[in-house]
Amino acid sequence: MSEGGSVESVIAGLGPVGWELLRRPRVGATCADHVVLGPGGAFLVVLHPGGGTVRPEWADEARAVASALARLTRQPVTPVVVLERATEWRDARRFHGVDVVPVGGLARYLVACGHVLAPGEILVLREALRIALAA
Repeated sequence: MSEGGSVESVIAGLGPVGWELLRRPRVGATCADHVVLGPGGAFLVVLHPGGGTVRPEWADEARAVASALARLTRQPVTPVVVLERATEWRDARRFHGVDVVPVGGLARYLVACGHVLAPGEILVLREALRIALAA
């Protein structure tokens, strides 16, 4: 599992255990940074270059886009703010209703979510996303 780098490299490292990444999907009038699907569920990732101060509007954006995506797919979507720059901490921290995770802790965060989706359910969710995002 990757402990740093980019969201893409983290998810590529988790690919063998069932995780996949949708880059920059359009959700209504908004372009999301990433949607991550895997055994732990569906996650809307809002990526920010910061590594220090987290801003409330980042959490607001993540919640709003995740909510829109959940309405489109009729599946729960967890909003997550991922910080690209290194921080002194690696574990998720709750901030304004979303988890904030440095990219170096993203793999651990996703794996810790457990197994809520079977491989077949991930395929169904990916197809629901494809249809919803094409509309």
